[in-house]
Amino acid sequence: MAEVELKAAIRQYILDHHLQGEDPDALADDTPLMTSGIIDSIGTLKLINFIESSFAVEFMPREIKLNRLETVEGICSAVQTKLTQS
Repeated sequence: MAEVELKAAIRQYILDHHLQGEDPDALADDTPLMTSGIIDSIGTLKLINFIESSFAVEFMPREIKLNRLETVEGICSAVQTKLTQS
């Protein structure tokens, strides 16, 4: 999957599930998601579930580092790494 498509899918998920009604342009690739309160701990679990089911990757608990999932860019990088490992 191309990085542009991957980012678009992740961004759309966040907009649909965590930023309903917000300006889509306000969500940049480097917008902090957890530290800004956009996504909480339950939201993080749901995001990981979305990523695993949408992109056919699996994150082990030890691999889940919040700093890697803090931004759309970080999430995309983590998914790309998993995709190249499989």
